Amino acid sequence: MPHAFVVPVFGRAAWLPRCLESLQGQTVRSAIRIATSTPSPELSVTAAAYGIEVRVNPVSSGIAADWNFALAQAPAPWVTLAHQDDWYAPAYAE
Repeated sequence: MPHAFVVPVFGRAAWLPRCLESLQGQTVRSAIRIATSTPSPELSVTAAAYGIEVRVNPVSSGIAADWNFALAQAPAPWVTLAHQDDWYAPAYAE
């Protein structure tokens, strides 16, 4: 796939399910991954419910490091870092 969404998650992400639903509902299929430096059982359960892999940053040194780690987790040359609290229109990836 030429495009991937990576969702950098920090802390409790109340709107994450809505975000993941919008990414899975795209008219053009893209890989989806979650990246975090703050893993939790709640995040693992949510990711598993959507069949999305979580990659954990072993070094928590701030937002720039978290976003760079997230970007490096994308299995595609084109990447959208999708904010955990946002949702995306179905044609966004087009």
